[in-house]
Amino acid sequence: MWEFSIGLILLELHPDSLALVALFGLVDSLAQVLAGPYIGVFIDRTPRLAAATSMYRLQNAAVAVSAFGAFVASYLGLGSFLYWACVLALIFVAAVSSIGCQGSSLSVEREWTKALCQGDSASLAGLNAGMRRIDLTCVIASPIMAGLLMTFGSIRLAIAGILMWNMLAWWPECRLLELAQQLSPVLREQELAAASEEEPKMSVEAVRSFVAKSGEAWAVYRSQAVFPAAVALALLYLSVLSFGLLMTAYLKWRGMLETTLSLYRAAGALAGIGATLCFPGLHAKLGLDGAGAWSIGLQWGSLALTLIMSSALAQPAGMHVLAWGLVASRFGLWAFDLAVSQMLQERVPSEQLGAALLSSIMDTFLTPLLNALLLAAGT
Repeated sequence: MWEFSIGLILLELHPDSLALVALFGLVDSLAQVLAGPYIGVFIDRTPRLAAATSMYRLQNAAVAVSAFGAFVASYLGLGSFLYWACVLALIFVAAVSSIGCQGSSLSVEREWTKALCQGDSASLAGLNAGMRRIDLTCVIASPIMAGLLMTFGSIRLAIAGILMWNMLAWWPECRLLELAQQLSPVLREQELAAASEEEPKMSVEAVRSFVAKSGEAWAVYRSQAVFPAAVALALLYLSVLSFGLLMTAYLKWRGMLETTLSLYRAAGALAGIGATLCFPGLHAKLGLDGAGAWSIGLQWGSLALTLIMSSALAQPAGMHVLAWGLVASRFGLWAFDLAVSQMLQERVPSEQLGAALLSSIMDTFLTPLLNALLLAAGT
């Protein structure tokens, strides 16, 4: 919900340009790059349950604090010192929430699923697809809720709703992770194995410099056989042709209502759910590499056709054709994402999965370059 709302909130706080939205994208991406090696080391050296719950707590607390900053800023006059203090706090603390999201995703969605399937590629494909289906179902519901609050209520009502939700949600999330770990012998064994190795490694890592950690993480990343596939996935994120932060804010800036935006986001999530349903069959028929190649071809074909058609039409028709084209491209995108994620799980040793951060580091390393250009254009 916060990922969808923050761009719209920043645009509402500073409606004259996309500068604040682009600035947040830049800060958010750089924060993940700089924190990436530390997050990876922390996850590799910490029992998985403790690592995951710590990341969820960090994410929810940061969202709550940044939402509070946005709520206060909405009452202040544009240009005052306190207004800018709240806006900057909102931007930087929201970036911290993305670090927590990055860590929880790496810990649970990649490591836990890999452990549960115990080397069975077909089972891993099905479980990954199921996990992504849950994520995308939330992507359908949360933007619609936020869009309705913004359109038929107010921006302050939406911010207050997000603030309350994150304050209440962290305990059930962490409790469900604890129950999953208690019910699974495999996860319990993994937890004990990780705990037995934790102390001596933590004492060494504590005295290492940031540069050393970053260099080690990048060395592990480059040494993996799946490096080209991870770079290919990263390049997909070097674009605004998605329903991400900048495109959402841009479409609102062009006059699209929040409810309409949320419905397009929901339609894109439905296309992604379709990809999760089809991916196990694609994996069985084409293999992992073949499924990935087919998916990326479909993704780029959809976007190329969308750009041609939307450029030929007048506004607002062109804007809606662009949105529908982005919806269609989500099928190929999420199928390709599943393929690359499974390559990382199967072809990277478990003890290196966190330190590498793989595609997560790569896409967040490239994205700031694009956001910096957009920031300059927005100002």
